Formats: sequence, structure tokens, C-alpha cells
Amino acid sequence: MQNVKKIMSLGALLMMSSFPCLADDSLPGWDFTKDKDGVKIFTRKADDSKFKDFHAIVKMKTTVKNLVDLYLDVNRCADWLPDCKSAKIVEKLSETKLVTYTEVNNPWPIKNRDYVLQINLTQNSSTGEAHIDFTDLQDTVPENKCCVRMGKVKGFWNFTPADEGYVIVTYEYQFHPGGDLPVSAVNSAVPDLAYDTLTKMKKYIENTK
Repeated sequence: MQNVKKIMSLGALLMMSSFPCLADDSLPGWDFTKDKDGVKIFTRKADDSKFKDFHAIVKMKTTVKNLVDLYLDVNRCADWLPDCKSAKIVEKLSETKLVTYTEVNNPWPIKNRDYVLQINLTQNSSTGEAHIDFTDLQDTVPENKCCVRMGKVKGFWNFTPADEGYVIVTYEYQFHPGGDLPVSAVNSAVPDLAYDTLTKMKKYIENTK
């Protein structure tokens, strides 16, 4: 199970919309799956995949700017994204659009995973909200013998200012881990993937000055 969780760890990822209150355990079309340490996690079976998506929410004591800066600074990937080995910018399309490459560590004998993403940032100056959506670009970077290329990576981050210096962080993620992995084991690890990612990010961002 730990190996399956490591395979899926990444980040890193839709449109700007209203997100549920942290006190609300219902989200249309999703199953409420886990609530631990302030992290609420919902899952659903994807229409076009055997693997489950997740939608997770948590509050962090930080600023929207700090979170945006952390996410876009891909060199800090290993600081907050579980099992991130390395990440780099492949192309800077604009100040708000990047193409990135990420490699995810896995223990032997499981091969590392990698993925290429296009990342788009939009910000609402009136509300202070920031939204980052990402989707895989399979053919932008040639496949590397070190890794299995993930078949799908797509989702978003939303950072919404809240009271008393908090930000509501919403993370939605759809994926295919690549290779031949047992679907039931991968799906059972999805809630832990969401929880581990948000708790590691929260610990890092709240303790970095």
C-alpha cells in the first residue's frame, strides 16, 4: 500500500467556482470519504477511468500569495509534495502559464513516475482568490527510461482568503498512475494521497517565514 501511495504522489491538479464550507460534509457528485486533522476529503469514480478522483479541502494559516509562490516555485517541490524527487520549468509561456516536468520517487523495484504539466494561474483582484489549474502534456517532453510516464494528470488548486489570516485551500485531482497497477489498491490509497499532500503543504507553509 505504501508503494502505491508513493506512485501517486505528485502534485501535483476547471473553472473558478464556489467551494463548499469546511463544515459541510456534502458535495454533489462526490462521496465524503475522510475527515482528519481539519482535512476533508471527497472521492468519486471517474466516468472515463477505473481510478478515483479526489477533492480535498483544508484551512491554512498563511496568505494566498505565499501559496501561489510556493506552488509556482517548482524547485521547492520536494519541500511540500510527498515523494517529489525533482521538478523543473520546461517552458515559461507567460507570467501566469508554465510547462513543468516532475519526477516522483518510488522504492525499488517500482519504477519512478513522471509527468509534464501545463499550469495556468488566474487571480481575482476583488476577492483575493487565486486559482491554478493543471493538465498533462504527454508529448512535450520525451519519455525517460528512468520512469513510467503517468497516463493522466489533471486538476486544480484554489486558494480563497478567509477570516483571521487563514486561507481555504481546495485541491482536486484526476490521474492515471501509468503502468500495470492493481486498481483496487490504487483507489484505496487515494484518500491518503490527498491527506498526505495537504498536511505536508500545511506544515511547510505554516512553518516557513
